[in-house]
Amino acid sequence: MKRMFAARRGLIAAGIGFATVIISVLTLTFGGGAANAGTVLYGTRTYTQVDLGSTTGGSLGGEINCASNQFMGGLQVTHHLHNDIVSTMRFFCQSLVANTATSTVTGENTYYVLDNGLTGVQSFDCGRDSYIAGFRVVNNGWMDDIGVVCRNIVTQVETNIEPKFNQGTVNDTYTCPAGQFVTGVKARTGSLIDGIQWVQCQSLQYQMATPAISSVTDGGATLTVALTGTDSMANSVYDVNVYDSTSNALIATASRVAYGTGIAISGAEIYCGRGYKVEARAAGISGGNGAFDLASAYTVQTTVTAATGCTFGALTISSAANSNVRWDSTALEYRAITKSAAATLNVSDLKAKMQSGTYTGLSASSLTWSSGANLTTDAVACSRNLWSVSGALTFSSAVDTRACTS
Repeated sequence: MKRMFAARRGLIAAGIGFATVIISVLTLTFGGGAANAGTVLYGTRTYTQVDLGSTTGGSLGGEINCASNQFMGGLQVTHHLHNDIVSTMRFFCQSLVANTATSTVTGENTYYVLDNGLTGVQSFDCGRDSYIAGFRVVNNGWMDDIGVVCRNIVTQVETNIEPKFNQGTVNDTYTCPAGQFVTGVKARTGSLIDGIQWVQCQSLQYQMATPAISSVTDGGATLTVALTGTDSMANSVYDVNVYDSTSNALIATASRVAYGTGIAISGAEIYCGRGYKVEARAAGISGGNGAFDLASAYTVQTTVTAATGCTFGALTISSAANSNVRWDSTALEYRAITKSAAATLNVSDLKAKMQSGTYTGLSASSLTWSSGANLTTDAVACSRNLWSVSGALTFSSAVDTRACTS
């Protein structure tokens, strides 16, 4: 498609921050079956006056605008060898692929600022994960050469593609504000392209949809949070917060994790016998920083009732480190982190608790004192070695608590 600019003249100084509002905010919802649809937010298109080449040569032409919901992703230029000026400029405007932060050449529109043929053309392609966010010009009184600034849609990382006709050092640049991309230009043209005098930018964002918590499975050492209505956007990531159900203190988090069949949360504060309140949200897109991907609201908190009967399965007392063992300082008992699972209790830990006078007991389906786990208390006031065992009780070590004075 070829668009020639109508003549219009005007002297415009470089660096003026004058802007013209072009179009109102638009939204577009992407569907996703059982998934929840987020919303693409297209901001206001605004022209900014720039100085990328001559501000007086030729005539200020009409607008080159991408179609609604499209952004410039590529550029082609040719160069007039005798006059050393850009002679053809062709832009490629592209839409987002549904449920992704990538563009597509399907349905791509092309627009010419000026068409003098494509002999000796140089191409600038930002790829499918970026759009053009600015220009890098060699300005020797005219637009002698031009390159582009590509900005990644999700990460917002910028990559320069430098001018290719070897006309000197870049000395004029313009880049759209953060989170925005180029959707149009106005240029001064005659038989060649004297310069770009206006650049149109538009913001592009994606509002993540709020999921719902379908279930929370208390595995003792691990909470597994299942979600429904997850966002249909590719590479979506989620946040989960876990609070104590009584104090409402934040005790564990999972930050920006992908969702498969559930999000598992573990840590020292997750154990059998504790009640929780759990909330989740769609945090954004993997690699994003919140400029393009906007986090959803948090779900309504789900309450998880504290499990009871947090006893051990097969408990071994040995010189090895504690495993699946938690000291309950309120009940003054050893309890299982994961209910009814096998555990190891370090004999020195047990002795210290006994001799502090705080130990009252433990419960297990079976109890084994392993070889080398001898226990001999000192002559101090100490708790007695109390335990409740429903199954086998096996001693392979000596246990002597006679020195306890109480």
